Amino acid sequence: MPKGIRNPKLHDRELLHELYWNRGLMLTEIAPIVGCFDASNVRRALLRLGIPIRLGTESWTPRRRAKHGLARRGLLTRSQNPNWRGGIKMVNGYHAVRCPEHPNVMKDGYVYEHRLVMEEHLGRLLTEEEVVHHRNRRKADNRIENLQLCANQAEHLRIHADEDAADAFLRAC
Repeated sequence: MPKGIRNPKLHDRELLHELYWNRGLMLTEIAPIVGCFDASNVRRALLRLGIPIRLGTESWTPRRRAKHGLARRGLLTRSQNPNWRGGIKMVNGYHAVRCPEHPNVMKDGYVYEHRLVMEEHLGRLLTEEEVVHHRNRRKADNRIENLQLCANQAEHLRIHADEDAADAFLRAC
């Protein structure tokens, strides 16, 4: 080692190779181990010692790889994708369930869960005009006792107007 080196660990090729390639640590994780304040010093040391730098994607977790690569391109589908949530997602605060064979499915293959709960309760499909109202106004609360069927959007808006008037009256008291 050259005379006057302040940080001998930063010049130890075997140690840096072990930490970076064999253990798979990131530069920011190696820096405190070898006594550096900044990952850029570790990167410069790797290059100076002839240790190849990983491509950014080689150190990605499966979740990050799916988010940025294969999943985005459609090469990983459903259960293979670490982002898969079993066919349930949130759309504008509502739970949506993957149900591509449903007659009233949205373009992406999902149906709002509150509509499915109401259809099961009634034993029939809802028409496109029918609207399901959440009594407590919590969009994700899909218990049948919290749901109310409205014949159309106008009836649904009347319910909201009545509730708003009652809330305003109670606030005024």
